[in-house]
Amino acid sequence: MNRRIGLGLMPLRFLSATEVFLLSFAVAILIGALALMLPGSTVSGGIRFVDALFTATSAVCVTGLTVVDTGTYFTRTGQIVILCFIQLGGLGIMSFAIVFLVLSGRRMSLRDRMILQDTFVPTPLIEARMLVKRLFLSTFAIEFIGMVLLWLFTPDRSLFHSVFHSVSAFCNAGFTLIPNNFVRYRYVVGVNLTICALIVLGGLGFFTHIELAQRLRRRVRRALSVHTRLVTVMTASLISIGALGFYIFEKGNALAGGSFLDVFMTSTFQSVTARTAGFNTIDFGHLTNATLFWVILLMFVGASPGSTGGGIKTTTLGILIAMARSRSRGEQGVSVFRRTVPDETVSKALFILILSFLFVTVATLALAVIETGDQPYLRSDIRLIDVMFEVVSAFGTVGLSTGITPRLSSLGKAVLILVMFVGRVGPLTVAAVAGPRQKAARYRYAEENAMVG
Repeated sequence: MNRRIGLGLMPLRFLSATEVFLLSFAVAILIGALALMLPGSTVSGGIRFVDALFTATSAVCVTGLTVVDTGTYFTRTGQIVILCFIQLGGLGIMSFAIVFLVLSGRRMSLRDRMILQDTFVPTPLIEARMLVKRLFLSTFAIEFIGMVLLWLFTPDRSLFHSVFHSVSAFCNAGFTLIPNNFVRYRYVVGVNLTICALIVLGGLGFFTHIELAQRLRRRVRRALSVHTRLVTVMTASLISIGALGFYIFEKGNALAGGSFLDVFMTSTFQSVTARTAGFNTIDFGHLTNATLFWVILLMFVGASPGSTGGGIKTTTLGILIAMARSRSRGEQGVSVFRRTVPDETVSKALFILILSFLFVTVATLALAVIETGDQPYLRSDIRLIDVMFEVVSAFGTVGLSTGITPRLSSLGKAVLILVMFVGRVGPLTVAAVAGPRQKAARYRYAEENAMVG
């Protein structure tokens, strides 16, 4: 009997589904780095390994932070390599592997189905092969429409640029071939709307896509799941609140003297892109400290589960808000949309928040020590807000930057590489693999109270 578990590509007998998931991303990053180091991938014919690894990690983890200019440093071949790994990281390595498995006529193992379901859907809504089919069809359809719209609205009408930015936007990658990002298109309404739509659709999650599509096709409308309703409500709320906050903090600075359309469009674009996309229509290095911190909060939340984005996720924040509301009312359980949220889910949301906060804090401290050392604050070229912004941007797989990434040392880049990886696969996933495996205790200790608050 064949005891190999997984996709038939390697013996995975001793690996759990979580370990296979982590390994697939790590292998893809390494292959991407080696591909970018080929002479034909760069204009100069070479790139340092740390820079190639950083770029590959940023592409596979759909982050968008860069240490070199993508549009000028890499050749068209190198740009295609980056584009392919953005698509690979956005859709998930396991989904591509399963497609190859199906095309070769091999049967999917139970482990394959577990990984796929855990990655994209909260419940076994549809059969795994059908899930992959819908995943690819919806992704390529949205990206094709986005490519056409960008080609029509962009003045230079470059087909490759339109394809690249459509994929990068939907996958929430933030990579761009344009110098100074999308600053030159700040007043082009069509480009702004198309990019924002692609980012939001990519950040909703594929389970939400499936449910919303099913509801639109059916005449008898059943109630949407709590997950989908929570995702849509939180997404709309965060975009609105984010845009309002950006306007309040920048009305006397970056938005001063602008028309209503310009102010509305610019504020909304930055609010949307802060949710793990990484594009920008204004220079973030010229924003106020309050705005940068506001964007840090948005980046920390990130996108929704099962999507191409990172962060603690919109549903995590929604459940925590519901818990706070329930506790303020003296209620024991946590309810959302007239449904009780399981205690296990509430505990998981709290654990994700605490773990993510601790990880970002340690990474910020590590990067600050590496890049500033014992320099006094007044003499330091890099401010703490810049370091925190960069770390949270990497953790949320956002890609926004105040401009310090290319100036980081090799060790500093290594820290961000780790942060991007953890942000993409999820801190809970890493903790599950790195933590000790313990059996459930068959006993409970005696209770004793302690004062809190």
